[in-house]
Amino acid sequence: MGCFSYQYFSIKKEIPLVKEKKSNRYGKKIPERLVRCIWLDQLFEDEIFTVDGRKIKVLSTGWWNLEEGPDFKKAVISIDGGKVLKGDVEVHVYSSDWKKHGHHRDDRYKNVIAHVFMWNDLKLIDSSILQLELSKFLKEELEHIEDMIDIKGYPYKSPKEYGDCSSMPSERIVSLLDMAGDARMIEKAERFKGSLNRNDMDQLLYEGIMGSLGYRRNKLQFKSLAKLIPLQIIKNAICGYSYKKRVIIIQSLLLGAGGLIPENPPHSWEYSQEVKDYIKAIKRLWNKYRIPVEKNIMWDFYGTRPANLPFRRIAGISHFLSSNIEKGLLNVFLSEFLKFNIDKKIRTFINGTNDLFSADDDLWSFRYTFKGKRFVNKNRLIGKDRVLTIIVDVLMPVMLLCSNENGDYQLEENIHNIYTRISRLPSNSITRFMVRRMLRGERHIVNSARRGQALIQIFNDYCANNEDGCPGCTLKTEITIVKAINNL
Repeated sequence: MGCFSYQYFSIKKEIPLVKEKKSNRYGKKIPERLVRCIWLDQLFEDEIFTVDGRKIKVLSTGWWNLEEGPDFKKAVISIDGGKVLKGDVEVHVYSSDWKKHGHHRDDRYKNVIAHVFMWNDLKLIDSSILQLELSKFLKEELEHIEDMIDIKGYPYKSPKEYGDCSSMPSERIVSLLDMAGDARMIEKAERFKGSLNRNDMDQLLYEGIMGSLGYRRNKLQFKSLAKLIPLQIIKNAICGYSYKKRVIIIQSLLLGAGGLIPENPPHSWEYSQEVKDYIKAIKRLWNKYRIPVEKNIMWDFYGTRPANLPFRRIAGISHFLSSNIEKGLLNVFLSEFLKFNIDKKIRTFINGTNDLFSADDDLWSFRYTFKGKRFVNKNRLIGKDRVLTIIVDVLMPVMLLCSNENGDYQLEENIHNIYTRISRLPSNSITRFMVRRMLRGERHIVNSARRGQALIQIFNDYCANNEDGCPGCTLKTEITIVKAINNL
C-alpha cells in the first residue's frame, strides 16, 4: 500500500456528485457593498421579478468574489419555474452603473447572468441578461437592513456563507480533507503522466515550472514559451560557455521567442545606459540563435503586479537553468526529496529548494521593466511563496509520478511526509470561500498544503458542479459522509 490515500475516490463513487462609491440619489446614500450584503443574505421576497417581468427564483446567490471581475461567482437562478441559468452576478446601486464602470466592454463579465441593483435609473435597459431591481422586493425597510447588518464584516459574518457541510463534526471534516488532499495530488500526478508521452521528465519539469511562473494570468503563455524553447535547444545554445554568458543566452532565447525584446532602438532616451547595453546584447544573441516562432505569444499584462511581469521570471529561470540544466532537472529535485529521508526536517527541505531559485541578476534583480527605475535594494526574482507553489503544484506530482513509475516506496513516503507538513499555499478566492463555507472561518484547520489542496478538490468536485447550491449538494449530511467512510 502506498502513502497516498485513494479513499476520497471511493467516497466520490458512493456520494454522487451534484447534479464603492456611495449614492445620494433617491433620497438615500448607500454603498454598493450594502447591496451585495442584501443579495448574499437574500433579504428579499421569495417571489421576485426582473425589470422586464420575468419571474425568477434564486437557487444560489453564488459566492462572494474577493478578486477582480463580477461580484458573485457560480450563482444559480431559475426563470419562470423552468430554465435554470448558472453564472456570475454583478451588483450595483443603480442600473446605469453597469456602463459607467465599463463592464459592457470587459470580457471578465461575459459570463454574467444577472445584473442586480437597488434602483433602476434607466428608461431603456438591456434584457440580454436578467435585470433585477432589489428595492421593490426587500423584506424589510432599507433603513432597518442597514441597522441590522455590519457590512464591514461581510462576507465573513454572513450566515449564508456557511454551507450545510460545515455542520459535520470536525473530526469527520478533517478526515475528509486529508483524503481529498491526497486525491488532488494523485490527480495532479496523473495529469503530468498524460504529458509524459511527448516529453522526458526534465522537459516535463521545465514546462511545469514555467507554467507556475506565469501565475494565473500568464500560465499558458509561459508553458507555450517552454515548448517554443525546449531544454534541448537551450542545452545546445549554452554548451561550452561560462555561467554568466549562459544566463544571458537563455534570457535572449526566452525574451526573443516571447516577443519581449523592445523593438525601439536601444539609444532611446527612455532607457538607462545599463538597459541599452543589455538590449543590444540580447538582440545580438537572439539574431544569432533565432528560433522559428510559428505564432506570437499574447501576454496578459492587465492587472499583473509589476513584480510578477514575465521579464523578472524569465531572468530567474535563466539562472536556475544555467546552474542545473546539465545535471538534469529530475536529478536535482530528486536529490532534495531524497535528502529529506535523512534528517526529516521540513525547513531544511524548503531552504534547499529555495536556494535553487535564489540567484540574483545584475539587471533584473533591481528593476521590473526595461523602462522602469532601478531599485536601491535588490528584489528576489522568484519569491519564496512562488517556490512553495512550484513544490506543491509541480515538483511533488512529478516526483510522485516518478515513484509510481519506478516502484520507489521510499520516495513516495518522503513526498507524503513533506505534503502533510509543508505550509499551505497562499490563499486564493476558492480556498477563502471554502474556509468560510465548509470550515466556518476556522482557518487553523488548514494547517498544511495537503489540506489547502483538499479545499480546492472538494470545491471542484461538489461546489462548482452544483446546480442548486447547498440544498442540492450530496456532501451536506454527516450520515452520508459517515456511511461512505465506514463502508470503505
